[in-house]
Amino acid sequence: MTKKITLKINLDGPDGNAFMIMGLCGKRAHDEGWSAKRIEDFLEECKSADYNHLLETVRKDFDID
Repeated sequence: MTKKITLKINLDGPDGNAFMIMGLCGKRAHDEGWSAKRIEDFLEECKSADYNHLLETVRKDFDID
């Protein structure tokens, strides 16, 4: 299992917006060396259902607090 990427997101504030979360995760994933394809696939999965699914998807790869 790969180590999760730490990302500080205040889900109760403006950073809790779905688009902001995806943007922050995408940028951080890029900084961590993810390929463009992996980021694209990750973001598509985030958008494939509701907000709770987005958070579940994010928490698979990111340690958000």
